[in-house]
Amino acid sequence: METCVIVWFRKDLRVHDHQPLIRAAKSGLPVLGVYSFDPDEYSDTAYGFPKTDRHRAQFIRESVTDLRDTLSDIGVPLLIRHEHPADTFASISKEMNIESVFLHEEIGSEEQQVEQAVRSELPDTTFIVDHGHNLYHPDDLPFDLQDLPDTFSQFRKKIEKNGTMVRPSLHPPKHVQGAHPPFNPGEPPSLSELGLEELDREPRYRGGSSNARQRLMEYMFEKDRLRVYKETRNGMLKEDIHPSFPHGLRTVAYLLRSCTSRFSNTRQSA
Repeated sequence: METCVIVWFRKDLRVHDHQPLIRAAKSGLPVLGVYSFDPDEYSDTAYGFPKTDRHRAQFIRESVTDLRDTLSDIGVPLLIRHEHPADTFASISKEMNIESVFLHEEIGSEEQQVEQAVRSELPDTTFIVDHGHNLYHPDDLPFDLQDLPDTFSQFRKKIEKNGTMVRPSLHPPKHVQGAHPPFNPGEPPSLSELGLEELDREPRYRGGSSNARQRLMEYMFEKDRLRVYKETRNGMLKEDIHPSFPHGLRTVAYLLRSCTSRFSNTRQSA
């Protein structure tokens, strides 16, 4: 029975700027990525509204597919399941020894309940949790969390006055020793399998961090919209008036930092 470590992906479907993936790669053990399409996330709320409707579900499906491709490029297999995460980890533990689980923190109560259910299935496994959804790391803030300002403007002024910087981006590992799970890797469930109707129109934005990079490059370089951002940032009715990046704050922050020097050089030579 192979011993491995697992990177549990939830709302962090990327390989760049991903501390848990880097920690797993440095563990010295084979690495397995895991993503579960939790049926509870596709159920209705207590008020009768779907938690996840078809367009968001399609975006997530595409993001998971893109994640599998980018993980494969560095040697890590991604196990995809359509079931409660606790059931996924219970099944894995019957076939593999799970030394550690690396993951990003989720602060929602439902997400924490799901995490606790997984921990209950793996009482002898170590869980290593990192912050991964904040632009500024909580440890770098110039105030205690209980003193967090009520508005963004107040937050921004305190950050700027203190000179607090965003931590450097983390590049993905170039090659990782991947695990060899003895079961089918699985595929993203279809919309119908998620209990949803098919799309009524083509999505404007495709899911996945690779598409996030393409969107950012288009906005900054091909259309040169950053030059007029300050004048157009409050517009929401037309595309490219406002930089709509539906791929996550940390993803966009990473891409912005990777593109800033190029943009600066481009503007200076123009």
